[in-house]
Amino acid sequence: MKKSGESKIFLIIFVAIIILFIAFVLAADPDIIDSPGTKVGNSTNSTVTNSQNTTITTNSTNTNVTTSNNTQIINSNNTKIQDSNQTVITNSTNSTVIGSNETAIDNSKNTNVEDSKNTTIGNSQNTTVISSNKTSVDNSTNIRIVNSTNTTIINSTNIQITNSTNITVTNSTNITINNQNNKNVINKINLRIDKNCKEFIRGDTNADGIVDMSDGVRIFEYLYTNPSVSLNKEAADVNSDGKIDIADGPFLLNYLFGRGSAPKAPFPNKGCP
Repeated sequence: MKKSGESKIFLIIFVAIIILFIAFVLAADPDIIDSPGTKVGNSTNSTVTNSQNTTITTNSTNTNVTTSNNTQIINSNNTKIQDSNQTVITNSTNSTVIGSNETAIDNSKNTNVEDSKNTTIGNSQNTTVISSNKTSVDNSTNIRIVNSTNTTIINSTNIQITNSTNITVTNSTNITINNQNNKNVINKINLRIDKNCKEFIRGDTNADGIVDMSDGVRIFEYLYTNPSVSLNKEAADVNSDGKIDIADGPFLLNYLFGRGSAPKAPFPNKGCP
């Protein structure tokens, strides 16, 4: 009877050790598949696949989520989400989102979003968005947007936009827009637009870098006495009506004599229209 009791105790201890070992393995490196609801916290090297609702929170690192309906990431590092319907990232670093329908990023660093239909970025740093249908950026720095449509940027700095369309920038600084269409820039500072245009100063018809009376004379000369005279035709459209005619010379002279409004941009510095 004594040996039988000792055997039972040994068996209980053995089973307890196995259970603790399995729990340790699952906590350190869990793989979760086909789960309706998943919460991962204080874990490393986790993989979640085909989960309905996934929450990754509190000091989790190296987490991969694939085909999740709703994914929320809080205070986590090195997280990759692919083919998630709705993704929310808060206070996290080094997050990658691919193929998400709705992506919201707040107060996070080093986030990459690719092939997302709607991306919202707030209070974040070092974010790259590629091929997003609609992107909104507010109060963020170091944002790179590539091959996207319908981009709105507010109160942000250090923004680079490439091959994108329908761009609205408000109260933002250090914006670089390359090869864009349909831009609408309001209250910008240090904006550089590059769409392979030749920069000029509107009204500087002889391209000497100064807008003065000689530029008005050059317009009259081109129109009435010497059509072959050297003329910067973009700059000669002083009133910005899309053509060079008798109205441009008087418009410029009225401005120079203080009787009229200034030419529209690019003026008084060089730039693109």
